[in-house]
This record gives sequence, C-alpha cells and structure tokens, in this order.
Amino acid sequence: MLYATISYLGHVRRDSLFTVMTSGKVRIPERFQSRVAVVPKSAAGVLRGILNSEVVIFTGGTSIHDHRGNMRYLRVMVQILGVLAVARVLHKPNYLLGIGIGPLSTWWGRGLARCVLRMSDFVSVRDDTSYSIAGTLVPTARLVRAFDLAALLLCEPGLQPSRSSERNVLGVSVLPYYAIYHRDPQRDALWVKRMAAAFDRWLASDCRNRLRVFIIKGPSGEDDVEISHTLVSQLVNRDRAELVEYDPNPLETLRKVGECDGFVGMRLHACIFAYLANVPFIMLDYHPKCRSVADALCLPRRAISRLEELDDIEERVVELMASPGRYVARLPRGEAVAQAQLNFSWINDYP
Repeated sequence: MLYATISYLGHVRRDSLFTVMTSGKVRIPERFQSRVAVVPKSAAGVLRGILNSEVVIFTGGTSIHDHRGNMRYLRVMVQILGVLAVARVLHKPNYLLGIGIGPLSTWWGRGLARCVLRMSDFVSVRDDTSYSIAGTLVPTARLVRAFDLAALLLCEPGLQPSRSSERNVLGVSVLPYYAIYHRDPQRDALWVKRMAAAFDRWLASDCRNRLRVFIIKGPSGEDDVEISHTLVSQLVNRDRAELVEYDPNPLETLRKVGECDGFVGMRLHACIFAYLANVPFIMLDYHPKCRSVADALCLPRRAISRLEELDDIEERVVELMASPGRYVARLPRGEAVAQAQLNFSWINDYP
C-alpha cells in the first residue's frame, strides 16, 4: 500500500523525497505531504519520474497473475515490464514490495512473470504460495517472504478503533467477481440477491443488528461501487444498513472496520483490515490469493467460505456473531508487522 510505504520510508529515511505516479486518488500521510509529488500516470510522467528518482518502487497488489486468462493482466504485466526496462536502461534500482504472485496458468502469464522477476532488483511477497511460484520461476531472484504492507498501518499514531456494546455491527465487502473474471454480471446479480436475503433475515432477528457495507475499491474499471449499492438497495431492512463510501485514507477505513463486531469480506484488503482491527471475519474465497493469504493469517478453515457456497451464509453469520473466537485469525499482529517490515530489507543497500 502506498500510504504505508511512504509512512515507513519517510520515517526511517528522513531525507527521502517521493514522486508518486498514479491515475487514481491517493492519500498521503499528512506529515510527509511536503516531501511527496503526485504526477499523472502517463508515459511522459513515468519517464520523468524515473529520471528524477534514485530508485523505482512498485507497492502491493496481485498484478502478476493470469487468473481465468483475464487479458487485462496481460496489459498490466506488460506495463510493469516496460517500467522495469526503462529503469534498468537508466541504471535505476527497482523494487517490487508486498506483492502477490499467481496463479499463472497460461504461457504468456508465466513468460511475463519470469521477465518481471528477472528485471527486478528485489522482490518481497506477502505469502508462501507467491514465494514458491517466484522461486520456481526465477531461482536466482532476490526474494523475501514478507507480509502485506497494510500491517504497517498499525504503527501509525492515533489509531484506536473501538466497538459499540449497544448494537451488533456486521461489516461487509463485496466485489463483482463474475463481471470481472467471466464477463457475466447477471451471475453477480443472483448471488448478491441471495446474500441480501440472508442479511435481511439476520437483521430481522434482532433489532440491535446493524449492517455496514464498505466500498473498498473506489471508482475504477473493477470497482465495488455499483455492486455495493445494489446489495444495500435490495435490503428490506435498509434503515439499519449503512453504506460506507470509498475513502482513500486507509486509516479512516481501518477505524470504521474496527467498529464492527464481525465482518464478511470479499475484497482481500477488507479481510486484512478486519484482521488488523482484531475483528473476527468470514473470508469469501473467490481467487487463489484468498486462500494463500488465509494461510498466512492462520485463519480457521470454518472462516473461509467459497462464493459457490452461500446457502449457509446466514448460519455462518449467526455463529460468527455469537462465537467470534471461532473466526479469529491466529497470526499475532505484532508478527505481521515484523514480517511487513521485511519488505524494506533492501534499504540497507543505501547507507
């Protein structure tokens, strides 16, 4: 995550300046805003950014995969490879931090991933599966098994999420899986309708129950906006549901997640935020990266539910809220922070 990366590097390297190349809205830690320049993500902007920098960093995300043969990720990997090639020509060290790798089932996916790893001066991954795939593709890669950069948000000052004892708040995150990977939004409409009915029954069972639906990925080609609004609109008890709009400030999102008593998460970072806030959660498994991160978190198997297995989601939610200890990830959060700091073990290259 960009916020965590700038916060950590800005603290340990007090002379560092940052040029952020992005096409979306970003939030920069306030104490470092004077040291950060945000430029449009264009060919000219990227070239200028690389020319004016000592190192090039890619942060977080699962960009190196070809799940379901989605050609979008062909373009993404080609773009990453292009930036790495320019950095290499200009003799600028480049680092891939806290990334997820795989699955890689196509010839073009494996080929591009191998090129990206060979071009990188340092790669840190967030789970064992990514580490194994990367090590197999390029055994000579400078590779570190770390953790998701989001864990470093726990080091931020003033972060004190609290929960209300007067009501039962269930947080929810959804995404349009079938629209993204199968180009079939109608199938998304079907499972969202089933999920809304299950949440309605849970809301009706106790007047204290509340639902909080989070938009974790803001406006973009694969965002959560429409499907989150659809979920809330289909609730009969929508007067007890709150839609939390996308907030580029991860600390604010983490605080609001921390106010929940339980969570049902589809977006991977929604689940990671629930873990960081010590909120018991159910992970809706829609991608191999979910299982990889669940293993890294030591998440109980009962806390993982496949998208195709929503028939018992109401029973799972009831058990989650009644017996939260059965849905708590076992990885100590202090250990997650220590692992996340390994993303920056390359910093010793610069005395």
